[in-house]
Amino acid sequence: MRYCPPGLPKLKNPSDFYHLNAVMECEQANTNLYSFNGNLLILQAQVVYPGDSVTSKTSKENGVSTSESLSKRLGKALKDSIRSRLSTKFADDDDDELPSGGSKFLQIPITMENMLLRGTKLKNTDYIYGLVVYTGVDTRLAQNSKEINAKFPTADRSINSFLLVVMGFLVLMVTLYTSLHFVWLRSDVLEAAWYLPANSINVLYTVETAFAYLVLFYYIVPLSLYVTIELQTFFGSMYFVWDNEMRCPVTGTPALCNTSDLNEELGQIEYLFSDKTGTLTENIMQFRHCSINGIRYMYNKESETLFPQNQFTPVELQDSENSDVRNFFKTLALCHTVQVITQEQLKKRISGSRRKQQVKRETSPETNSITPSDHLEFQASSPDELALLESCAELHVRFLGDQNEILTLSVCGKIEKFKRHYVLEFDADRKCMSVILENDDGEIWLLTKGAESTILPNGVAGSIEKSNQHVDEFAQLGLRTLAVAKKQLTREELDKFTKKLNKTRRLVKDREEKMRELYKSIETNLYILGATGVEDQLQHGVQDTLIALSRAGIRIWVLTGDKVETAVNVAIACGLLLPSSVQMKITNFKSGHDLKEHLLNVE
Repeated sequence: MRYCPPGLPKLKNPSDFYHLNAVMECEQANTNLYSFNGNLLILQAQVVYPGDSVTSKTSKENGVSTSESLSKRLGKALKDSIRSRLSTKFADDDDDELPSGGSKFLQIPITMENMLLRGTKLKNTDYIYGLVVYTGVDTRLAQNSKEINAKFPTADRSINSFLLVVMGFLVLMVTLYTSLHFVWLRSDVLEAAWYLPANSINVLYTVETAFAYLVLFYYIVPLSLYVTIELQTFFGSMYFVWDNEMRCPVTGTPALCNTSDLNEELGQIEYLFSDKTGTLTENIMQFRHCSINGIRYMYNKESETLFPQNQFTPVELQDSENSDVRNFFKTLALCHTVQVITQEQLKKRISGSRRKQQVKRETSPETNSITPSDHLEFQASSPDELALLESCAELHVRFLGDQNEILTLSVCGKIEKFKRHYVLEFDADRKCMSVILENDDGEIWLLTKGAESTILPNGVAGSIEKSNQHVDEFAQLGLRTLAVAKKQLTREELDKFTKKLNKTRRLVKDREEKMRELYKSIETNLYILGATGVEDQLQHGVQDTLIALSRAGIRIWVLTGDKVETAVNVAIACGLLLPSSVQMKITNFKSGHDLKEHLLNVE
């Protein structure tokens, strides 16, 4: 997910870029794929001189007429401002303007969320306006490219070692016999052999003699060994294709062996490292349980209804007594970074050519209006967000998309709009993401969701204890858990946060760390709304596969970021652990030294 830098959305038409005078400040090329520090400096020359015109009605198709005198003046002012900026210190951090010799800059911070790396594909939009920052070997992809050592199978490495021994023996034989040949030439035996020509010993004769013995003894090198082994491994790899038990049970597609050495390497595997999500599981999330205001609910996907625990009466969100449940799902429908597109728009984008899209942009702008009756497609980078948002839509809390940072919800048929001020992106340190938005009544809310280890300790009100209890129960069922909370902000708190955020975004050094600390400072004193439990089902045959690999003596490690209870239940479900296995839980260690001491003391 990449966002337009704040301050630039007002540039919407191609004509807005024709007279754009700006300079890009960025860090030197490096290998970091997760952070970027830079500033986009736009000259604030919005005053139009008499006789100058930026846009006017013209006979050109794009309806834009250029003014040469204005462009020259802006270009000259930009050059003067850059010279002054290079020789002048930055203004105070609390000021948005920088001294630049009479001209002013609009300084827009550029972070990694505004960057598109080389090799990425454009989605969810027809076109973008961008600025190339790095090219060639300076791109992050090229900076991270490095030469790697060629990998050889174990059998090939053994053969290569044997071949080196044979080659060494051949060189020794040639050297020995060449030396004995010259010893024989200097002996008295040749004096009586009048029929042999006399040869003068020189460098050329020595080389000829050595090559002669090389030709005599080359047969000790097994040249056909490689050919024989390659043919054997090739025919051995065909057993993967011929094995009917390895065919896909759905499509009947046979297994594909991309390397002929795979068959002989399988028996030498000792350790297997595997990720859980998407490898052992299907990575298809389904919303199953939730905890709202201390009450546990179960969601039925087939009937699209929500039931309180141990009850059979479905919850109707439109009822006034279920306002807590309605507000909970409204929070889930607003706190995300999901894009919405209708099926008609998706088909149009797929079927339309690039040229037709360009003509359409120049003639008439595309309308993105979505009605509650449209069939919506959610495009999300996180499968958890996608599952939660689809469940909200099935419970009649539909997210209809955003336009110009205005979020639209359809809550039980009633349209509600919210103005989104900021999106506080998820990061591995905070383990949560938040949005700051404002409703039609002028109330400003911070909505956040994330790991319960981060959200619940920051809660000061709401169902904290019950939510923590229900989270543990969800984890014991093997579900992925998230805690949900909110916090009301005053206008002064929002203005103060905005001022600090603008100040932090202008930093060049330690920007990411300072922004993380700023996000943490506002994600405190939360009102706990509840928690969610999402199921990620295991793939077919995972349990039998892991059990078979364990019996073969392979040590299996599974990497996951879930709670300990969730990890244990998933390990038992997939056959990695047996219910009777002795479990040794080594958790909450923050240094390698403490962990090593603990392992040494384990009996």
